[in-house]
Amino acid sequence: MSMQLAAGVLASSLAVTPAEPVQAPAAVVPENWTAAPVSAEVIRRAVYETIQEEKARAVAASKAAAIPEPLHYGYAPQLSSAERLSLAFDDAKVPGCLTPSGLKRQNTLIFGGVLALPFIPIAYLRGKCN
Repeated sequence: MSMQLAAGVLASSLAVTPAEPVQAPAAVVPENWTAAPVSAEVIRRAVYETIQEEKARAVAASKAAAIPEPLHYGYAPQLSSAERLSLAFDDAKVPGCLTPSGLKRQNTLIFGGVLALPFIPIAYLRGKCN
């Protein structure tokens, strides 16, 4: 008897009661839907303004491209050709092995400081330092 009662309760709880029919949302119509079509003059004016904006962007981009590169990243003084030549010669000199820049041309892998000491004789034998 209890099985029949449980089955009856289950059937009554699963019974679908008729619900109200689902209403579709009303369509939203913009206010200017019934407005007159756009005239040719309005279209011409919009195209002209768009072209002017594109020209202004192109001018701004060309001005930005004309700015020298050092000004983008910070102050870098302009060097004369003699100063550049002097710096190039100083950089080309072979350093002494026991100076701080002694291993600037010798690859020390990931080692630095005291761990780079074994690379000093290697750099001397290879001619990377004096």
